[in-house]
Amino acid sequence: MASRRLAYSFNQALRTRKALRSIQPIKRGFATPLEPAQTECTTLSNGLTIATQHSPWAQTSTVGVWIDAGSRAETDRTNGTAHFLEHLAFKGTNKRSQQQLELEIENMGGHLNAYTSRENTVYYAKSFNSDVPRTVDILSDILQNSKLEPAAVERERDVILREQEEVDKQLDEVVFDHLHATAYQGQPLGRTILGPKENIASIQRQDLLDYIKTNYLADRMVLVSAGGVPHDDLVKLAEQYFSNLPQAPPTSYASQVAAEQKRKPDFIGSEVRVRDDTIPTAHIAIAVEGVSWKDDDYFTALVTQAIVGNWDRAMGNSPYLGSKLSRFVHENGLANSFMSFSTSYSDTGLWGIYLVTENKTQIDDLVHFTLREWSRLSFNVSEAETERAKAQLKASLLLSLDGTTAVAEDIGRQIVTTGRRMDPLEIERVIGNISEKDVMRFARKKLWDQDVARETPRGIFVRTFVLLRHGARENLSIIFKKVPTGTPVAGEHLSVEDRGYDSSASAPSGGVITNNLYASFDPYMRGRMREPEKKLYSSPFTLNEPITSYCFSRVLRSDNTDYREGDLLVGPQIPVQQYSSVPKEILENARKIDPSTALKD
Repeated sequence: MASRRLAYSFNQALRTRKALRSIQPIKRGFATPLEPAQTECTTLSNGLTIATQHSPWAQTSTVGVWIDAGSRAETDRTNGTAHFLEHLAFKGTNKRSQQQLELEIENMGGHLNAYTSRENTVYYAKSFNSDVPRTVDILSDILQNSKLEPAAVERERDVILREQEEVDKQLDEVVFDHLHATAYQGQPLGRTILGPKENIASIQRQDLLDYIKTNYLADRMVLVSAGGVPHDDLVKLAEQYFSNLPQAPPTSYASQVAAEQKRKPDFIGSEVRVRDDTIPTAHIAIAVEGVSWKDDDYFTALVTQAIVGNWDRAMGNSPYLGSKLSRFVHENGLANSFMSFSTSYSDTGLWGIYLVTENKTQIDDLVHFTLREWSRLSFNVSEAETERAKAQLKASLLLSLDGTTAVAEDIGRQIVTTGRRMDPLEIERVIGNISEKDVMRFARKKLWDQDVARETPRGIFVRTFVLLRHGARENLSIIFKKVPTGTPVAGEHLSVEDRGYDSSASAPSGGVITNNLYASFDPYMRGRMREPEKKLYSSPFTLNEPITSYCFSRVLRSDNTDYREGDLLVGPQIPVQQYSSVPKEILENARKIDPSTALKD
């Protein structure tokens, strides 16, 4: 009873004004951010680079080895070797059997993995900080002492063949393999990662050993750690386990092979078609030559990609996305989805778009309006869409660094490709400084008047077209080299030569002087010059029929009563150059086009 009275009196006392005034509210101060983690780098005497980002509060670490060698480091005969090696990495070493290797990782509660790309091979593991020394030991053992037993090679051969069958069912993978094959024809970057079936069936143990000796060199490797391991600790482990790595290929022939694979590839504007009537949708990839990892326009290319954007019909908000192309595609039912991309390599890249559509009768329209959107980026990009694209890009890049494995991947990729790592703050600053003028400059440099590589369904042939620059001072003439039939065939390329133009020249009798806006040597004209409102193809061309050349022009001066300055005309015999003097007899085969249907932004 006394305790109840005491509690009651205490509660009453707390309710008095004097008591309340004596209780001061607790003020919460602003959170003070920790110093951002820095990336530290050290290079051993043999050329091996150690790169770490130490996070003292992290209880786990991801440690891996990034190797500057992938399918690009192979030859036509050995294509598929790098991926084959990845499969055999965990099948036993001179120190550990496959069972011992798997049990050791399981007992640590760790994860061991690997992957192969066109330019890199990566082996990495995630474990508790206390187990990092054992993890580094295992990685070094795998890289330097794998047994590559013939029986294991044969077992993995069947596994890889089944994996290839599964990859062939992933149409996006198939399309991008064809895109690389046509853009980099006959060159290392054009090869697939898994390799052709005949190579998978014939690769032998010696091929794998030769690949290791040629490419698994100290100066082509980066040992990376992200998490709770201090930099100096990893350096000591690297000196203990990786100091015996070789620094150069064993033979002069191996050195020549390595140098050949590193030669900058040529981008070839072309088109390949693969027909499969069992597939209900058309899968299309279009790309121009992009930028390398080191290019000053690397982030500008990503911002431009974000402006074009991604779109999927299944998205509920698809009609309201910021991408102009997404709104047009949605309103006209042209596609199921599209995804823009900017893929970079050490010395080149691919910038483009991947489209999927079940509307096969309007594929030409889909491609046409996609390329029209690309052309718009050269001259008409708003500040608002640039800022939106920058925000999306920063969110995509920075929010992806959400764990030690993602951070290690970022460090390894950047160090291998550029030799340094840009931290998130620097990336954010660089992207923030990009303006709409930078985007238009990039588009004029990479998208306007450039060859295009395409992978599309149905048939196989080559397309190369040229958009002539508006207002160019020089007079460009587009010609094919060695075309005996008058129409282009696979493997032939365009060349450009200057021809002077007299700006004071008068129109020929009964003819006109034209400024040629668009030229095409497309052997199969399929809708690029369709008049949108009439849904007709510009005569005298027939759908899918071969043509020799075509020119779309604006009249500058006229000596013909049927044509005035500013008129737009189309004609198959107009000389394909920046400016043309078109005589009366050629003009008779031309056709005037309504500007309201021919030129729309």
